[in-house]
Amino acid sequence: MRNNFKSRLALLAVSAIALWSIAAGARAQIAFVPPNDSTGSVLSTNSNDFWGVSRGVVFQATTTQTIDSVSLYQDLTGVRVNFEIDQTTGAFGNIGTGKTVLRSGGHTFTTSGLQFITFTFAPLQLTAGSFYHVRFTFAGNSNQNFFYNNNNVAFGQPGFAQIDGTEADDTSNAVMPSIQIGALSAAPGPTVSIPALSPMLLAALALLLAGASALALRRRTRST
Repeated sequence: MRNNFKSRLALLAVSAIALWSIAAGARAQIAFVPPNDSTGSVLSTNSNDFWGVSRGVVFQATTTQTIDSVSLYQDLTGVRVNFEIDQTTGAFGNIGTGKTVLRSGGHTFTTSGLQFITFTFAPLQLTAGSFYHVRFTFAGNSNQNFFYNNNNVAFGQPGFAQIDGTEADDTSNAVMPSIQIGALSAAPGPTVSIPALSPMLLAALALLLAGASALALRRRTRST
């Protein structure tokens, strides 16, 4: 009986370690948020607001990393959205000239108010020092167009520099959309793309382990 309990406890501990390892290696959602307008706002409603000619974000990667998704914060009803990830020759002015399309695709979305719509694709490596443009287009109207009003001021954050919003492949506009990228772990070896464990689930797991350890201690105390 005692050996059976010890085996279960050992199995629980191994499972906990595995779950913690999975959480550590899960995808990180990276948001581009300008420091001079960290909240953003809805600037237009029932309007295309130049999405027909494309809007997006351009940046320079400062570390080499791999991504497998891009997300856009939008409010749409039956609208087909196209995305494109380009490698560009710079991060200022007309960045469409000389670009290389690395990933692209499209899908029709109906959202529940403002929410992130996500495109996934084969893992793509972003090389430190290179410039990239994540752009979206759609022909219909958006119910709500959310933007950060960064006043055309480029900014940086860990892993990225020269971040700025674009319109029609140009950085001269004053706003930028809310865009996220899904970055995979840079750890060596194969990486499995899975959802991250929530803090609540991890806390519950910690309590479960603590309870099992306390029970084991009480049983050892009674047996001595």
